[in-house]
Amino acid sequence: MAIQYRYLIDQAVDEMIENASRRDQRVLRDFFRFLGRQPSTVGDEQVPDASGRVNQVKWHDRFVITWVDHSAHEVRIVAVEFL
Repeated sequence: MAIQYRYLIDQAVDEMIENASRRDQRVLRDFFRFLGRQPSTVGDEQVPDASGRVNQVKWHDRFVITWVDHSAHEVRIVAVEFL
């Protein structure tokens, strides 16, 4: 059985979601849960952050979602942008 990771959301992402429509909130949270179940998901792009860690970037619905997979069994959602 695959290990399910926790997903953690950056404060700026949380604030953006709070102001999004209910539909957009549902779309994003469903995708975050998917990442928790499938933490090895590869993004459409891989972009290094300031500390050299590879961030996955994926276009999903109307959003660009950026996350980094940590060895602590966590998927950290670090950015969400509208397309």
